[in-house]
Amino acid sequence: MNVESARANTTGLRRLLVTAIAGAFVFAAVFTSFGAFGPFNSDGEFTSQNFAEWLIGVAAAIVAGAVVWMTGKSGAVAGNTTGAANRALAFGIVALVSLPVFWLGIYALFAAGSFVLGGAAIREATGGTKAKAAIGMALAAVGTIACAMANLFG
Repeated sequence: MNVESARANTTGLRRLLVTAIAGAFVFAAVFTSFGAFGPFNSDGEFTSQNFAEWLIGVAAAIVAGAVVWMTGKSGAVAGNTTGAANRALAFGIVALVSLPVFWLGIYALFAAGSFVLGGAAIREATGGTKAKAAIGMALAAVGTIACAMANLFG
């Protein structure tokens, strides 16, 4: 592998991470809106408090996206499978333990980071590194499903 192909793989992985974070941000904003003033809201009318709750969720999602990007971009380096697997596991754990604050929507951003970095690590790694990445992705999936259900049916 020459320098150009390594640079291309790193750039492609970082672009994928940015795309996943952007998609997860939209997902988080939509699911947070369901919780703030969606069809399952008990009061049935739109208030400024509902809008403030939604804005807090969007702000938290922006911060979580920045954390995932800043932490994940160093793991998104071609050949750094151990770093990517460690970050995938950490992001998966955070996505799972964010259930008590599901209404913020941050679980989606950490899960996106876990899926991208875990997928990259699984593709290139072997042994324990591959298992770490798979466990991180599984935790992120469970956390995403649990938090999304809590957002919808609260």
